[in-house]
Amino acid sequence: MSKLTGQQIADEGLDGWAYLLGGLQTRIHTGNFATGLSVVNAIGAAAEEMNHHPDLTLRYTHVDVRLTSHDVRAVTERDIRLSRAVSAIAADAGVRLESSDVSRLELALDTPARESILPFWGAVPAMEHPPGPDVGDEVRDPADALPAP
Repeated sequence: MSKLTGQQIADEGLDGWAYLLGGLQTRIHTGNFATGLSVVNAIGAAAEEMNHHPDLTLRYTHVDVRLTSHDVRAVTERDIRLSRAVSAIAADAGVRLESSDVSRLELALDTPARESILPFWGAVPAMEHPPGPDVGDEVRDPADALPAP
């Protein structure tokens, strides 16, 4: 599956979605927990049917959704298809998607000595250096909870 560029993603016209740090994100304003749980269950069923699984965070009044193809660490056509399914689920539930409420934090260290400080960023916050030819000196939190340095 090939990675989509930012322009290709923008050309899809996904209302209510933001492209942030290699993933599509939205917040679904559900108004209450029961509606949120119903939306999460519907997203889960669609994800199982597509065999493509999102990262979901269920809160009292909203559900945060992040889509990325973990095998290529980027947005692919699978994410576009699932984002459209999630949008339809939200519409059917009578709730709205909002992209202005979502964010991702990335830390960047501008230093000519990155090789000497990379071990710190790997060890102290328990980050991992992902395999692959295009990751360079990047480290990531395997649980995707901490900011990306």
